Amino acid sequence: MIVLPPATGAVLGREETCTRLEETVTADRPESGTKAGDAMAYSAGLR
Repeated sequence: MIVLPPATGAVLGREETCTRLEETVTADRPESGTKAGDAMAYSAGLR
């Protein structure tokens, strides 16, 4: 279990940065109900 302080989101006792990756739709796709710019996937992690 990792405890993260709400103010920083950093692992206690470590100086790490958070990386984020977001995959978005580049064109409208009415058949699937998505529009350009809609987020399809999102991930985040510490390194």
